[in-house]
Amino acid sequence: MIDKVIKKHDDYRLEFKFGYKMTPDEPITGYKIEMFFFIPNNLGMNRMTYGKDAFFTDMQSHIRFITPVFLLENMTGKSDCPLDKLEKSIADLLNRKGMSQFLNYKNQIKIFSSIYRSALRDTVNYVRIHDLKEEDLATVVRGFIENSRRTLAEFRKLRDRTNVPLFSGSVFEHFLLADEYMSLMTERYSFELLSANEPKNSGNKEKIKEIVKEHIATEINYRKERGYPSIVKADSNNENLIHRIGVLKKYMASVLFLNAEIRSASYFLEQVIFFVAAGIAMLFATSIAFFSQVKYGTLTTPLFVILIISYMFKDRIKEVTRTFLSKKILTNVYDHSLKIRTSNEKHIGQCKEGFDFMEEKKVPAEIMQLRNAERIEVLDNYRGGEKVFLYRKKIRIFSKRLTGQYFNYGVEGLNDILRYNVKRLLEKMDDPEKKMTVIENGKFQTVTGERVYQFYIICKFIDKKGEDAYNRYRIVLNRNGIQRVEAV
Repeated sequence: MIDKVIKKHDDYRLEFKFGYKMTPDEPITGYKIEMFFFIPNNLGMNRMTYGKDAFFTDMQSHIRFITPVFLLENMTGKSDCPLDKLEKSIADLLNRKGMSQFLNYKNQIKIFSSIYRSALRDTVNYVRIHDLKEEDLATVVRGFIENSRRTLAEFRKLRDRTNVPLFSGSVFEHFLLADEYMSLMTERYSFELLSANEPKNSGNKEKIKEIVKEHIATEINYRKERGYPSIVKADSNNENLIHRIGVLKKYMASVLFLNAEIRSASYFLEQVIFFVAAGIAMLFATSIAFFSQVKYGTLTTPLFVILIISYMFKDRIKEVTRTFLSKKILTNVYDHSLKIRTSNEKHIGQCKEGFDFMEEKKVPAEIMQLRNAERIEVLDNYRGGEKVFLYRKKIRIFSKRLTGQYFNYGVEGLNDILRYNVKRLLEKMDDPEKKMTVIENGKFQTVTGERVYQFYIICKFIDKKGEDAYNRYRIVLNRNGIQRVEAV
């Protein structure tokens, strides 16, 4: 099963997030993704202007474990809960004082912080997508605050236990970083909770807001008392704060991310193609030289001319043969092959990815049927035609190798996150505003219209059983960047 989320990440980047649920008892599991991009010709994207290197520069890829799912109320107080796992790692570190115990503690504190953030986010998303009645909203908000307060209080009881002179004091330093990060996340998602589901004007609405505001103020004051530098200042651009929050987030989430060792997937075939092309060209040139000598003899003017001409043809034959074989053979070969490794460098899987332009007649019929589903929009978008390019990705995971690799947590699946930068698409766009004239009350008036461009992405997902599913998206953008993403 693949969960799909495609959205605008920022003004210039699309984010594709594919969540794949794994079955641990299967030795090998995985999936394929094929993404067909239909780009209007007037944006100037073709084989000459947009090669493989440019595409892979624009397309960032991250693979990571899905964060273990826990309700806020289950973060503490139970055997084998996230706090219990963290406490056991601290006890093990203090008893044995080894580097492996320290690394386990560091990973446990990172994953605890990540689970806490995920639990906060899930609560806010629940409120955002459900039209809750006032009393139900009040119940969720109070639970959010009570459970987050209890989790933070129980976690902060570990402060003294980590303030020990082991490994140059870094044990305590990791605790402080996690403490600051969790406080910041509590503040962030509390603010988001305020705007997630606004009830109608009532006394209860104001009570709910006051409770949340008090919770936010408590965390801000806590960070001030502890001397953490992460305080928003009204008279500052908060540049250092934003940078610090970003670094803290990446550091805590690093325990979830998988490493990828990139290498060319087509290098061997490319060398074979070069070898064959050179052989065919040399065969032609040698044959001409041999038969010319038989007919004209050696050291004659006709032989001299023929050898020069044959060399010229040899060079072109080599290049044409190489190009022909590359198109025929390498089109279906992936460009990159990546070994997927855990944070402790264990090889758990493989990822392959490829990119190439396609002739429209070679696009699968079911993809073109989806592209042409809306006749009017197709005609509008086809002024000048389209270029089609395909991004392919194949993931294979050796499920049994994951046993014990996730710091005593079960592996639910992987999140495959792709971010595509559209800046190259904007270079040939016209001004985003266009002056237009209308008649209102018998008078001419000038109004401003917005000029936008559209391109389509059709995604095909193929699971380990070979079953496929399709989704189609319209991306609306202008020279200022991405305006919106629509599932159509």
